[in-house]
Amino acid sequence: MSLGIARVTVTEDRALVVREGTIALVKGTQSIRIEDVAPALVDKSVRATVVSGAAKVGEARVLREKRATLPDDPAARSETQKLDAEIDATFDALEALAAADARARAELAVLEAAARASLGDVSWDAAHGATPGDAGLRAFEAREKELGAEIVRLSFEHRDTRETYERLRARRAAADHPSTRARAALELVVSADAAGDARIAIEYVVPGACWRPQHVATLLDGKLTIATDACVWQNTGESWDDVELRLSTERPSLGREPPRLADDLLFVQRKQETVHVEARDERIEHAGVGGVVRDRVPGIDDGGEVRVLVSRDRARVPTDGRPHRVAVGSFETSAKAESICLPQLASAVVLRTEQKNAGSVPLLAGPVDLVRRGGFVGRTKIPFVAPGETFELGWGPDPGVRVHHEVEQVEEEPGMLSGWVVRSVRERVRISALDGTKRTFALTLRIPVSEIEKVQVAQDVAETTGKSRADDDGFVRWNVELPASGRKELELRYAIKRHKDVVGL
Repeated sequence: MSLGIARVTVTEDRALVVREGTIALVKGTQSIRIEDVAPALVDKSVRATVVSGAAKVGEARVLREKRATLPDDPAARSETQKLDAEIDATFDALEALAAADARARAELAVLEAAARASLGDVSWDAAHGATPGDAGLRAFEAREKELGAEIVRLSFEHRDTRETYERLRARRAAADHPSTRARAALELVVSADAAGDARIAIEYVVPGACWRPQHVATLLDGKLTIATDACVWQNTGESWDDVELRLSTERPSLGREPPRLADDLLFVQRKQETVHVEARDERIEHAGVGGVVRDRVPGIDDGGEVRVLVSRDRARVPTDGRPHRVAVGSFETSAKAESICLPQLASAVVLRTEQKNAGSVPLLAGPVDLVRRGGFVGRTKIPFVAPGETFELGWGPDPGVRVHHEVEQVEEEPGMLSGWVVRSVRERVRISALDGTKRTFALTLRIPVSEIEKVQVAQDVAETTGKSRADDDGFVRWNVELPASGRKELELRYAIKRHKDVVGL
């Protein structure tokens, strides 16, 4: 008898499988056998209960066996025929992609030749005093961009299809050889005082399954849509077909152990004559926007509380060890977009959006696929975001702006009567627009902040562009208005003064 899988709860490294079904009871005691369960299930986790009906469940045993599969077995032949059909379909898809790529490249070559001819016509018209028109050239340029994007898409799709084709061929080659496969069954002893029907539920834990959260952010006309998916892997030996999938952040493998206590040994040492210091990058940590994504152990950041997400629809996850995305939920919110430039971190102007988690559940920490204007533009990551909390997303650099950042340092030798060494630092940022679009963005530089008296940092406000002053954390900010095809130059000057007995800086 087969009790189908009704519900699966996946944790970080295992799954709880629940089978449920109705059985026909006979008066007395009967044995029920459930075939094709996961061979690696944990025996001590098997638990059978009666959901409805007058029956009692006694012993539940796991029966395992190894079965050799020959290439000429009916089941093996059926699987081989399915593989052959998949291989043929994948090969046809490869040929179709190659033909589409060839057509796109041929059209691109024709367009380039036509564009060169049009440029010759423009030069001829200009030489003879006629007003040259560029409408045709703009049409050529727009079509060339479309074809370029299409060729890139086809190349990626061809690569993925080729990988799928090679995997299928490897599976087909393995199917021509005998294989030994482990199989398992569950045997239940059920007793009843009278004949009738009863609904039985069986649950057990099986390793070989895990999940991680993934998000897709789509930005369109100031509106941001966040769709959360669960990427599920499983190689348990049993396929999950049309099941209610639950995703839990519980980590049962950690267990609960008290912390180990160790002795702190204190030593007396002589005071050093020199002060050893070092420069380090210190993050300004605070909750909400601008909070830091801290490095954690591999796993899912759930904010310290176990969360359980439920798939939006009934899911199917085959036992192939490959990732399968299952939709969990989504929400739409308004986004505040602005362009920022942090030259000390990246020589680019980046689009950043600020938005709230408008969903009823938290956003778990994980990767985010970014989509704009109907296309994939990159990937970022987010920390744990509670409902109603504001968070940020970066959407990549602006290709129409070039940023150049350079640092000059000059160290002055101390005088005979002076015990201080002064290092003058000048940071210069050059920005230029490569197209005819006017831009406004925020640019931020940071100067060091000293934590000891023998090291002092002083900004030269008079020599700093716009006389912008650093705040308590050392940040100097400008609002830059870059004209179309224009240039800007910003300069920051400061001095680092240290005592002669300070080393390591």
